[in-house]
Amino acid sequence: MQGPLAPGLCARIMALMRAILLSTLLLAACGSSSPTELPAGARADRVVIVKSEGWLTLYAGEEELITYFGITLGDQPIGPKRFAGDGRTPEGDYVIADRTTGKGHYRSLRISYPNAADRTYASARGLAPGENIVIHDGRVAYPRSSLRHEPNDGNIRITMSQMDQLWSLVPDGTPITIRP
Repeated sequence: MQGPLAPGLCARIMALMRAILLSTLLLAACGSSSPTELPAGARADRVVIVKSEGWLTLYAGEEELITYFGITLGDQPIGPKRFAGDGRTPEGDYVIADRTTGKGHYRSLRISYPNAADRTYASARGLAPGENIVIHDGRVAYPRSSLRHEPNDGNIRITMSQMDQLWSLVPDGTPITIRP
């Protein structure tokens, strides 16, 4: 039979157990695809995507409403979309042009790509800029790579539950900035 624990050992064990529990909870929260509950009537007036980080953030004024982590980009996630078929996700300022249901996805929000600068760039090189770039639903693959890409021509994919929330928070005409 063993005697009592050495002085301070019990406290160190308890601190370690708390740290492990906290780390586990934080990791679980970061990997969750379920969106955060927001107040009724919340509306975004701006969307910002940071491609290199795999983030999509909604804002109301200067207030951050929610950020979705681990978004998935096109085949070639580095660099701006220039031409049809290049597999890249656009970079720049656009708007949410419209929304669709049932065309290959449960729901999707179309981005106003190409803008005038995108058309001019592609036209000067005798190529088409591409079109129909959307934010759409779909299962986000695990584990997420550091480049977060999928086989597509530049679309942005989020989970179905995130899409449900995005659909209700982002009206057509909302500005969207896509950063490298």
